[in-house]
Amino acid sequence: MTNLKNKEIENSSIEVDNNNNNNNNNNNNNNNTNKNNKKRTLETSYTNKFQFLDSSDSGGESEIEKEEMNKFALKKKKKSSPISNKLSQDLKKKEYNFKTTNDTVTNYFYNNNNNNNNNNNNGEIQKPTFTINRNNCTIKDIQDYIVWLMLRFKVPTPNWIFTAMSPLIKKVVVISIQGFSSLMHDKLSLLSGKDHLFSQVFENKNKVELQFPNYNHIFESLLNVKTRKVQRIDTCEKMKKEIEPISFYLLDDEQLIENGYFSIKDLKEGWVYSNQVKQILNLLKSSNNNINENGASSPTTTTTTTMTTFNNSSSSSSSSDSSDDDNNNNNNNNNNNNNNNNNNNIINKLNLKVKEMLAIDCEMCRTEGGELELTRISIVNEQRKVILNEFVLPEKPVIDYLTQYSGITADTLKNVTNRLSDIHVKLDKLIGPDTVLIGHSLENDLKAMKFIHRKIIDTAILYPTGSNGKFPLKYLTKKYLNRIIQSTKHGKLGHDSIEDARAVMDLVQLKIQKGKSFGTKLESMENLFDKINKHEKKSSFIDRLEDIKTFTSQVVSCFNCDNDNEVIEKIIKQSSISSSSDLIFSQLTSLSDHFKNLEPKQFSITNSEKNKLITTTTTTTTTITTNTPIETIIDSPLLTDKEIKEIHSLDTIEINSSVKQIVRQMELQIKNVYDKLQENSMLILILGPGPLNDINRFKGDGNKQNDYFLSIDTAKEGLAFLALK
Repeated sequence: MTNLKNKEIENSSIEVDNNNNNNNNNNNNNNNTNKNNKKRTLETSYTNKFQFLDSSDSGGESEIEKEEMNKFALKKKKKSSPISNKLSQDLKKKEYNFKTTNDTVTNYFYNNNNNNNNNNNNGEIQKPTFTINRNNCTIKDIQDYIVWLMLRFKVPTPNWIFTAMSPLIKKVVVISIQGFSSLMHDKLSLLSGKDHLFSQVFENKNKVELQFPNYNHIFESLLNVKTRKVQRIDTCEKMKKEIEPISFYLLDDEQLIENGYFSIKDLKEGWVYSNQVKQILNLLKSSNNNINENGASSPTTTTTTTMTTFNNSSSSSSSSDSSDDDNNNNNNNNNNNNNNNNNNNIINKLNLKVKEMLAIDCEMCRTEGGELELTRISIVNEQRKVILNEFVLPEKPVIDYLTQYSGITADTLKNVTNRLSDIHVKLDKLIGPDTVLIGHSLENDLKAMKFIHRKIIDTAILYPTGSNGKFPLKYLTKKYLNRIIQSTKHGKLGHDSIEDARAVMDLVQLKIQKGKSFGTKLESMENLFDKINKHEKKSSFIDRLEDIKTFTSQVVSCFNCDNDNEVIEKIIKQSSISSSSDLIFSQLTSLSDHFKNLEPKQFSITNSEKNKLITTTTTTTTTITTNTPIETIIDSPLLTDKEIKEIHSLDTIEINSSVKQIVRQMELQIKNVYDKLQENSMLILILGPGPLNDINRFKGDGNKQNDYFLSIDTAKEGLAFLALK
């Protein structure tokens, strides 16, 4: 049985082998046929591919070389086979289906969120929310968050705040209120008995304590974004094109006061006015004479002081006699205000006239009584030519020549006969009404010269440190001019006033040539509006014309407003659905204007005929017009008079009825903006820096240095409030 089975297996295997051999032979024949067909097509393609060759070049290939070429062409043909084409089509189809599905989900995400404002547990998409993780921040943190809201995940995520579903936030509105420190907010909150102000819009948990780098304008820190090193070259090249006239770099009245320059009212015995100041005084004097002739003011004193007024259209009218008196007073005040405005306009135009620049540097010695008196003065013109170089004999005996700084010795002044009065005569001939005096910390030189001039360019301010300090002239000259001055080598004593004056002139001319951002931190900065515009985000800026010129660029939609009511109207319009702006920046200025008006600009004019002093005090008027009775912040009845007095004594910034009315008006304005915002809009309110009244009051008083530094720290502390509609 076993043998029979083995034979059957062998026979069956032989049959299978025969069948396999037949199949193989058939396959081989088919393969040979296919190869021959492929060979013909490949040879044809080979011939077609190289048909541009000469016959001598194409006829010498061997069969082996042709086979290699055929293999290469076959590989190339396999790449574009019908199967690969089908796979690529399937892949494109899947990508299209994925994109369609993704768009559908995204549309559902947004539509579902817009149609369902209330959160529920049915799996529907909720509104965006935020949680503050840290209540102490810098202005840089606020800036980073604003940029992040605009660019989302293209910049690092701020760690001081967590925002869920941020892509749903449609618009960001930023409102700044300067002259409003954190301490002032706390004082008003304590007086009113509230946890915090603006409580109708912002929750207390969404309040952030801010620290400003200085007490300068907030937009200097908020609207300038630090760039990477790669981008700085492009930024600098862009800044070079922004060339400003010489008048752009003149110190304004506030800067002159802040940096210790004597004003026109500070004239003392032995001091003289420049021709420029005399021109202003003659203008004001003639204006006062016209007012006196019209009987609008007293012949000896003209004082126009206009407090913050609130016009209430619904208030009851008084008696006819009192209303007539009020109308007469209002007419007189309007005439005086118009006259003062005309004077200010003329003075501003005079200040814009620039004929030449003269660089001044002085050397001083200490005399009896500790006073610094002039011992040398050097003046150079724009061509660096010396037009005045005189040694001066002090009026009082010298107790310290300060040789290590001045280079002056007793032998230097041995044969000097010039007195300060002689220098004044020469200055009167050299310095005209349109002459700009430039120097480094020039207020010290002008004090020694006992000379009052108001067209000033100061290199210590022109090249800022970014803080309250100032760079030495020696440092600036080495950094920007690559020149060494005030060297003590080769037995040289002290400074050379001619060398220093030329260095100052070169620094100012370099600044004008390079542009306003040269030598400042803005050189490595990028405007925030420019940064977000690169990512197709649009922005609006609502403020006064002066700030628009200073802090914006060409990519911003700017709106010039004269008062806070206009600002609020523009904010509401730009934050509406019809507006294309993604970011709206604005500023309310009535509070800062109020504190500035507490330090009015005064001009003292001596009337030679009657030998009396005529004082003109010019202040601006802040008018708030509403159709409802004006509200104010009312002191809490739970506070005693002693407690109220203690709250007011926290600093010397007075919280009077005008301040309370202005702040209450701002609360109502912020509430109005919030109510008109569209859904999923972010509102950021920034308070600070604080008013500068205390800083200006204590700055020049050597006995109040502690109060001075305390007032600086207080002004640099502010607050920020955040809310989502």
